Amino acid sequence: MKDSVSEGSEGGPSPNPGAPRPGAPRPGAPNPGAPNPGGEDHRALEREDMLREVFELQMGMLWLAQQAMRDLTARHELHPPHLMILNLLDGRHPGMAVPHQGGLSMSDFSRSLDIPPASATAMIDRMTAQGLVERGPSEADRRVVLVRLTSRGRQMVREVGALWQQVQRDAFTVLSDDQLTSHLALMRRLQEGYLQRFPEETRPPAPFSAGDASTSGEGGDDSSGRASHKPSGRANHKEPS
Repeated sequence: MKDSVSEGSEGGPSPNPGAPRPGAPRPGAPNPGAPNPGGEDHRALEREDMLREVFELQMGMLWLAQQAMRDLTARHELHPPHLMILNLLDGRHPGMAVPHQGGLSMSDFSRSLDIPPASATAMIDRMTAQGLVERGPSEADRRVVLVRLTSRGRQMVREVGALWQQVQRDAFTVLSDDQLTSHLALMRRLQEGYLQRFPEETRPPAPFSAGDASTSGEGGDDSSGRASHKPSGRANHKEPS
């Protein structure tokens, strides 16, 4: 009678397909070459993946915000840089405090917006023609020409600002009150991290909250005492005029 074990072509027993190969790790045994799910290397990889997604989301939301701002300013025949100038004069820019005389020079605009003086002049010319700003001598030195908001320009800041805040509110309806509280705490913490990247002597002032912006006077004065920050670089692109 033949053995119950079948013979292979060489006369030996046939290999068992389910048996592990010689030298292969046993099922369930740790693989020395694979990252440890609970180890530091694995956590570092997970953190890097999350940071990469955060950076991509930040860039995507920045682009969406820019598109929304373009739509808002286009309704008033303006570009986003023009609104930046209006906000500067209204004391709503975190990088510069408007003097009590309520005006800024062309060099102030050039430094604060990091654009060539010719581009700043072209934008101010257009906004002057629209009745949003006006030029006049400085009270301290009449040789210096300052740009100030007109009543129409101040109204424009309020109107566009209200529309922009509504865009933000609509976007944040996806968050619950608890999620919004957590988001606000994280944003404050991230702001600290960004500010710490600057040397103490060149560190820009922390951006102010909406409550701070609403306290600026009708003349555009900024009572917060924020120091002026002068960017070190110079943009080479041409701003819309």
